[in-house]
Amino acid sequence: MPQTVDSRPTVLHFGEFELDFCRQELRRQGVSLALQEKPLQLLLALLEDPGHVVTREDLYKRLWPDHTFVGFEDGLNTAIRKLRQCLGDSAEAPRFIETIPKRGYRFIAPVNGCNSDSLGGARQPLNSAGAATSSFTIGKRVTLAFGILIIGIGFLAIYWRFAGVPPPRVLRYTQLTTDGQFKSDLFTDGNRLYFNLATKSGGLTPAQMSAAGGQMSPVQVAFQSAYITDVSPDGSSLLIHSYTSNPEDSEAYVLPLPAGAPRRLSGSAFLDAKWSPDGQWIAYNEGTDLYVARSDGSASRRLATMPGPPLQPRWSPDGKRLRFFVWNEIGGHSLWQVQIDGSQLQQVLPGWNNPPAECCGQWTPDGRYFIFHSSRGNVRADMASINLWAVREKDEYFRKVNHTPAALTLTSTGTTQILSAAPSRDGKRLFVISGNERYELVRYDKSSRDFLPYLPGVNGTKYRFSRDGLWVAYVSIADNTLWRSRVDGTERLQLTFPPMMANRVPSWSPDGSQIAFAASTPGRSSRIFRISRDGGTPEQITEGKHGGGDITPSWSSDGKILAFGELPNSGEVPAGNPPVYVWLLDLQTRKLTALPGSAGLTGTGWSPDGRYIIASMLKGSMFLFDLATHKWTEMIKPPIEWYAWSRDSKYIQFGSIVKGEPVLKRMRVSDRKIIIVASLKNLSRVGFNSYNTWLGIAPDDSPLALRDISSYDIYALDWDLP
Repeated sequence: MPQTVDSRPTVLHFGEFELDFCRQELRRQGVSLALQEKPLQLLLALLEDPGHVVTREDLYKRLWPDHTFVGFEDGLNTAIRKLRQCLGDSAEAPRFIETIPKRGYRFIAPVNGCNSDSLGGARQPLNSAGAATSSFTIGKRVTLAFGILIIGIGFLAIYWRFAGVPPPRVLRYTQLTTDGQFKSDLFTDGNRLYFNLATKSGGLTPAQMSAAGGQMSPVQVAFQSAYITDVSPDGSSLLIHSYTSNPEDSEAYVLPLPAGAPRRLSGSAFLDAKWSPDGQWIAYNEGTDLYVARSDGSASRRLATMPGPPLQPRWSPDGKRLRFFVWNEIGGHSLWQVQIDGSQLQQVLPGWNNPPAECCGQWTPDGRYFIFHSSRGNVRADMASINLWAVREKDEYFRKVNHTPAALTLTSTGTTQILSAAPSRDGKRLFVISGNERYELVRYDKSSRDFLPYLPGVNGTKYRFSRDGLWVAYVSIADNTLWRSRVDGTERLQLTFPPMMANRVPSWSPDGSQIAFAASTPGRSSRIFRISRDGGTPEQITEGKHGGGDITPSWSSDGKILAFGELPNSGEVPAGNPPVYVWLLDLQTRKLTALPGSAGLTGTGWSPDGRYIIASMLKGSMFLFDLATHKWTEMIKPPIEWYAWSRDSKYIQFGSIVKGEPVLKRMRVSDRKIIIVASLKNLSRVGFNSYNTWLGIAPDDSPLALRDISSYDIYALDWDLP
């Protein structure tokens, strides 16, 4: 009798997912996803009849065949919710599963299937009558076979040409560390991994471990704080930078491995320095300029001047190009490239992501792929919300190459943020630092001399309390949105929504009814907005035309005037650019007035009693303006971070560095006497004067700070790079 095979597909493909009916397994780009039994059975039921409604009654019979489950409605709703979460789908804007009100659900995405038996061709019925006799001669048979072979090769070549190169994908991962400490800037020499590790004092220090995993160990350096920027091509040296408080104010050294005295590179700070593939040159940035110099720091020459700092330059494997990213103050960061002779300066991937949000790329060793970070598709479009992408660089003669970037999905690691990535020297693995960012608000307790949890359950920063002490506004770490709540955490209300990024310190009006804040939107510089405490549509009250945008609003004591600063272009004031100012905005007439003598100052703060305005120079001293005398007085010399007024206007609190240790200080305004209030070394802070080192004041004038409870580890990814 003829024998046939089941023609139903065993694997279904939809979007970036595939469902294996035999294994009862859901995969995303080849990586298995954890999905509970009921959501999985629900998906199977929908995929058995895609494009058609599957009723809730049918699903009840499928998921609970014994008809004994009482809470059917809640159970089905829970299953559909978990399934949508796994697929990244939503009921409001479905990609895969559509809700049919009062009836059931329908799978709406295109579905492609294949049967494992069909890969070699469908089985044909077996004829028991025996083989027919051939009327061809041997010569004719050879000719026919050769013709069929040629035709087959032709069809195969056409298919090979037009099928194209499949996208790269992550196959599996291995977690190499489990300590959760902050790590950044990952490099490898083939056998070992080198990276920067956070210290208890808030600084960075070079560390290392085997590329196969194992114990971390410090790289012995003669500096209290230092960080790595590259490993030499032959693995014999590290490029490191030593610093005191600010990593940007550093000195560059070449450190021999495994041990030896560091040799300083003189003539520049050589920020972000990277060796060329032959080790003869280094690329680095200085302000908004990109330079190359010989490996000893000599014979430097400028390649390009950019609108912002050209960060993390990377050499192409042939040493002919440099790629880097340019960051600007409106939240954008784009990839650029230039030839080593300074020609053909151009943006990489123009128009792929609008506005661009790409950074931190590097080539695979063979130059076929370029790996980079991007927040494309994420709610939070900044560098703290990064995914990995790969774009094919080289063409192939016989196969079509798609030069559209493909996401390297890492959802199975359970982490949400990629800080750094480095391909292995043989290109077979990709090492990444990945983790989850989280902070805890803490209040300094004088009796215990320790920082204790305050306002628990909130993952935020840049807290600001109303003058009556009843309300608090803050910025959510998850998506840079502005929120407010009671000081006990109740009555929480989200005030802004993406793509608006309200990622600077807000300011309460004196009567507590309004909040002024600085925010940027895609492609626009930071501007000042105000919004009711009860929510609504934010009202834009400045145009963001000053410098790199308007920041740090602060209300006068009568609520009639807002003081604000302006952000220097590209984070600094290049020679020839107009200086920044402190501005006063009359909220009734909308008249703008520059505060006399404020050229070069930013970061405003109006005292609660209305007598003074404080502002600071970028990376410099803090000054006080007396509104009665119209005179500026230098109050505090650097290093300074996150200054704030006490509620009685008699003190200014700020962060500083003493003997390499972060501390909290307080200055009495009347006589400028400064005391150290507390050490900040046990808060796991990383860096200085950044959003994750925020400091503030509670309604009772107690100091507030952030404890970093983030967790970051190193993973080794096995990947397929076709």
